[in-house]
Amino acid sequence: MKPIKHGTHAGYSAEYSRGLDICPRCRKAYAKYLKDRPSVMAARGLFCGVEECGKPQACKGYCGGHYDRLKKYGDPLGKAAPRSPKEPDHGTARGAKLENKRGLPVCGPCREAKRKADREWAREQFAPPPSEYAKRQLRAKYRQMEILRLLRDHYRREYDALLATEKESRPELTFGAHALRAMTELKRQHPRKFKQYNRRPHE
Repeated sequence: MKPIKHGTHAGYSAEYSRGLDICPRCRKAYAKYLKDRPSVMAARGLFCGVEECGKPQACKGYCGGHYDRLKKYGDPLGKAAPRSPKEPDHGTARGAKLENKRGLPVCGPCREAKRKADREWAREQFAPPPSEYAKRQLRAKYRQMEILRLLRDHYRREYDALLATEKESRPELTFGAHALRAMTELKRQHPRKFKQYNRRPHE
């Protein structure tokens, strides 16, 4: 076995091929060898094998850019395949139907659009229309919430104190639940103000 010439790029190759730890001197010499290789190839008159390139060789008869293309595409002049333009139905329920018909995997936007369209169709087909009583109950609920918000804005300091108390006493609840409990307590403490806000007839 030949002795290793330390401090040269040949020593780096020998150490690497034998599975030895590469010494810093050989690593530095190999880095300098790679850096100076194109200029050495140009001095020898060795240029890229691709016509009209004119760059010095880097590896296997090609410059760095054409060698990267050779590794990636199998051809030094290869290019990535052009992407097909998106169809106008992409991201819609019809796009999901077309992809299923062609045997293609359904993309995420088309899948979500198809699910949304199915939910809307089922809601229109099977959901009963709300009765007049349900509409009145919903309007009354919105009206109560509007009055509670007016109370909250009028007694802001008291509301903030009640909200902080609710957060300390019931930390497991959400912020919306804390706010609703605080506004309900505010309504209990100021019933006259609540009635004053409630004088306006319901819409």
